[in-house]
Amino acid sequence: MSETVDYRISADRGRIRIGGRWSWSWALRIAILLLSLIAAALYSWNRIVTPASLEGVVNAPLITLRAPIDGVVTLSTARAGEVGGTDVPMFQLVDRRVDRRRESDLRVRLSDAEQRASHLDRLSAELATVTADLRQRAVALSESEEARITAALRAQHANVIGAAGALALARAQEDRARALRDTGAAPQTRLDDAIATRVGAQAAFDRAQADVDTLNAQLSAIGRNVFLQAGFAGTSYVQQKSDEIQVRMAEIRYQHAQAMSEIGSLRLALAAEEDRVAELRDVSVLPRTEGHVTSVYVAPGTEVLRGNPLADMLDCSALYVEANVSAGWFARPRPGDPVRVRVYGEQAELMGHIRTLRDSGMALDPSRTIPIAEQQNRQSLTLIVDFEPSARRGIGGGRCPVGRPATVLFN
Repeated sequence: MSETVDYRISADRGRIRIGGRWSWSWALRIAILLLSLIAAALYSWNRIVTPASLEGVVNAPLITLRAPIDGVVTLSTARAGEVGGTDVPMFQLVDRRVDRRRESDLRVRLSDAEQRASHLDRLSAELATVTADLRQRAVALSESEEARITAALRAQHANVIGAAGALALARAQEDRARALRDTGAAPQTRLDDAIATRVGAQAAFDRAQADVDTLNAQLSAIGRNVFLQAGFAGTSYVQQKSDEIQVRMAEIRYQHAQAMSEIGSLRLALAAEEDRVAELRDVSVLPRTEGHVTSVYVAPGTEVLRGNPLADMLDCSALYVEANVSAGWFARPRPGDPVRVRVYGEQAELMGHIRTLRDSGMALDPSRTIPIAEQQNRQSLTLIVDFEPSARRGIGGGRCPVGRPATVLFN
């Protein structure tokens, strides 16, 4: 005969009665089950309501390059998807409305001064050539004159010798005529004739000797390009022209020095004017930092106004992680809290900190910096995590890792 057990729960003193008897084993089982449920709820709270990690993506600020002046784009090296550096101009703008009359005037004056200097250089070279030719002609003339005078001097030496012999003969005849007159063998007239002959011979000898001295003087003067002819002392035509050329060359050197000084002054003034015009007319646009070009809005020949966008690029020197989370699940972390970031492709975990929590209302109200995360309204939030400066430099191995998945780990 089977026994029927009546399971009834009595509220009497909170005990469980089974068929009129108390069962402590069932009470223990129910207590263990309740504790398990509480433990599971706490674990879910710690792992879901306050998560230990979030999945996000690496991002970077967007920089817009704008036109600094009104003008026309003459150079554009920006290409979408390429990396832009800080050492190469990305755009070149020219404003053709700048007043350049002073620059043109300086260029004309500089060209005239350079032409004058070049003309003076040509004159100096031509005069130097003429001087060299005249010197060659002077040497040839001196050699010919020296040869002529040397030959005349040899002939005159022969005349001196003949005059000396005639003088000696005249003196001997004079002595004999005087002796004959004294003895009475010859009349006085013979002695007078002998004296006249001696005087003539003496004059001829003196004249021949004087001619020799004159030729010697001319021969000596030829070495100094001085010619003595017919009692007239003067320099040769070649020497006179050489002296005139030297005077002219001195004037040319002075004028050339003035022209070069003017050229130097004009070049300095032109360089200063070109710099002034370049500041107003030509502008090179360089990015403040290296980054990836995302959009290019202009091309060479495009007319732009000051402030018009030229290109957009990502600033890869200011990387951050952006992750979305529900406000109801994310109540504990605050801006400034340290976190660890694991970027896809990187071996080590990188240190960072929470910059801000953003919601959709921040776009309409910029004064909101921290959303009311404690309200369990399930609104979507964006978590912005900045890398520490020491960790930011090693991300990507020199490349911009924008778009890589990242995991934000909370302590």
